[in-house]
Amino acid sequence: MAQINRRCPASAGEVTRALPEVTLRPRLCYPRQHLRFHHVSRAYVCGLRSGRVLERELDVGQTPGKDYERSKLQAETMVLEAPHLSSRTVYRPGIISGDSRMGYTSTFHGFYVPLKIAHGMVSSWAAAHPIDVRSPIDLFGVSGSDAKNLVPVDWVSEVMVRIIADPALHGAPTT
Repeated sequence: MAQINRRCPASAGEVTRALPEVTLRPRLCYPRQHLRFHHVSRAYVCGLRSGRVLERELDVGQTPGKDYERSKLQAETMVLEAPHLSSRTVYRPGIISGDSRMGYTSTFHGFYVPLKIAHGMVSSWAAAHPIDVRSPIDLFGVSGSDAKNLVPVDWVSEVMVRIIADPALHGAPTT
């Protein structure tokens, strides 16, 4: 039986450092029982690279953009190297956004933080001051044509359920 201890981390960095260890726990707890494993990683394990990036490439010496991406790279590497797993299916979604139909999101992390700040700024200032709507964009250092890999949460969950239900699709990275 696996035991999960929950506690409040001292910092976000502690959570990032703990991620590979948490991924390793199934290997320690069930060394002979878990033969098929589904792991949710993220598309950004590719790091800060340009050009063509292939799904089969994992650690090619790239520089991760953030500590969280480094921890996901370490965790995925551990899953792929676990000798007791006969099947490893890795899901690498991009930035998971809200529902595709209603736009609802339950959390405001990552991509949503600057949007929430910009919305608050525009809402506060718009009534009292005529502002150039490009100003918040300039403030965050983006051009408005920046590429982001946003995928709706309902699409990600539907794809994962279909893959999990079809063993013929198991055993390959999925982005």
